[in-house]
Amino acid sequence: MNKTKRYQKIKIENLETASSKLEQLESKPQSEFNLRESIYYLRNQLKSALKKGYSYEDLSDIIGRTGYFSFAGNSETTS
Repeated sequence: MNKTKRYQKIKIENLETASSKLEQLESKPQSEFNLRESIYYLRNQLKSALKKGYSYEDLSDIIGRTGYFSFAGNSETTS
């Protein structure tokens, strides 16, 4: 792989080729998420629960009880 230099000029033709290759990429299946992505994935359900009166601590405890993952602040991980 060639290392590019900061002020290296790149031909538009090469950029167009790279752009075309990137556009042709298919979705890569994802089987797991990091914590930030997990929260984003659950965002609608979390917002809904907050509107129903649950606190962040409540939600952390509920999610922690699933056994699949837990948030740093829930009582099961801090006790």
